[in-house]
Amino acid sequence: MSLGDEQSLVEAAETCDNCLGWLEYCQAECCRGFAFSLTPEADVSSSEATIRVHTPLIPDTIRYYELHGAHVEVETQVVVVPRSTCSVVSGRLMVMMRCSALDGDCRCRLHGGDQPEVCSGYTLESARSGRWVVTPRCLFAYKLRRSLQSPE
Repeated sequence: MSLGDEQSLVEAAETCDNCLGWLEYCQAECCRGFAFSLTPEADVSSSEATIRVHTPLIPDTIRYYELHGAHVEVETQVVVVPRSTCSVVSGRLMVMMRCSALDGDCRCRLHGGDQPEVCSGYTLESARSGRWVVTPRCLFAYKLRRSLQSPE
């Protein structure tokens, strides 16, 4: 099945129940970047070289951002990323920085079959709600397409 065969991927997603079973299609697209919501309340500043985002931090998110190569200022609750890695898409600051824990076959060397706490929120329900950014080749993006094709 080719990546371009959308209908086949929608059908394959119906029988896949976890992200590890979908890696051959998505190649850990979600681990190649992260996003921040750009609301009117968002505290974002930029310079010629970097973008600074003030965001609540807990140990799991600190580690997550650092694994992606971001600089984290814990005391001020700021994540600093190179401007060259950023773009704004649909009200979100998208940061394309590959997680250093990905191995050659797109599996996480740190978490085995488990997801980091910050990733465990990726579910069909969170994809429907829009609380999480769902990448184009994400399993849940295809599951959403399937649910839109068939009446519930």
